[in-house]
Amino acid sequence: MKNIKKYVNEYVSPYGYMVLVIFLSRSFYSGIGFSNILLNSKKDTWLSLLIGFVIGFIPILSIRLLNNRNINLLKAIHSKIIKFIIILVLIFSFTTLLNDFINFCNVKYLFETPSVFIAILIIISSIYIVNKGIETIGRSALFMSFISIFLYIFISISLIKYIDIDNLKPILKIDSIYIIKSIILYISYTITPIILLNIIPKNDLITEEYNKCLIIGYIISFISIFIIFFFITTIYNYEYISLFNYPAYFALKKIDYNFISNVENIYSLFFIIDYFYSITTYIYIIKYYLKNEFNISNYYVLLIILVYISTYLFKNINIVHFITNKLLHSVLLTFILFFILIAPLKKDS
Repeated sequence: MKNIKKYVNEYVSPYGYMVLVIFLSRSFYSGIGFSNILLNSKKDTWLSLLIGFVIGFIPILSIRLLNNRNINLLKAIHSKIIKFIIILVLIFSFTTLLNDFINFCNVKYLFETPSVFIAILIIISSIYIVNKGIETIGRSALFMSFISIFLYIFISISLIKYIDIDNLKPILKIDSIYIIKSIILYISYTITPIILLNIIPKNDLITEEYNKCLIIGYIISFISIFIIFFFITTIYNYEYISLFNYPAYFALKKIDYNFISNVENIYSLFFIIDYFYSITTYIYIIKYYLKNEFNISNYYVLLIILVYISTYLFKNINIVHFITNKLLHSVLLTFILFFILIAPLKKDS
């Protein structure tokens, strides 16, 4: 029975993989992503997203190439330095995302709760699922995807009546340099998590199914991000919505049911699901790396350090501004370019 349990938890299913592609590629768009992209391309963000989506297929096809060759990024690279750099990128993404999630909870729900308590609650929940194995992460994510779809449909139906297309006018008035910067931001926020998903174990016998789910997940992710942006910028004008750190959440405040108050807090579960499964998957990859590279099963000490960084180092406004507005997308874009270059060079495992 133990052997059966071990086998079941060894791989993520294709559909579980697809859902993780969707959740992780959307994870930065609850707060940091939309705020920074809107700041640059403003009312022409729709154009940045479309171009970024098309260009994003280049690294997506590189991921598909690795999947076809049954190559796991960490196992295929023999240089410990390069492996360590990859994990540093993951840790950097993890701490930034965790801080964004903590701030989201702090501002929208738990106003007077210390950030460290929120972080501990999130991490303990994630650790519980991580210790069950990657198959459990994928299966539970697949289940939560139905709740996410349900919420998304209800949110969209509730917001349609507030759309004002005039808020998008005038179009094509932003300098091309800002459009390009937003394209870079979209690719950085969306593609990096998908690349890191290459590290999780998959069943090599059904590679083509994973590749189909990769493409479908990427397309679904874009459509959902684009529709969210559309609601944000047509319900409110850019000048107003740009004042908020979480514009997607603020758009939910427009929804008003007479029989229930603060419905935006219920619908924001849509964003929390993305946050939670992204954080959980990052923790799993950290555990996977320590176990396979150093035979270290205890990853809790590292998590404690990362929680400390996310809750205390990020308290400095100047540090937060530098990381989220300048450093983050530079690191992620460099990683993506590096990945595109090395992916074709790796031979079949």
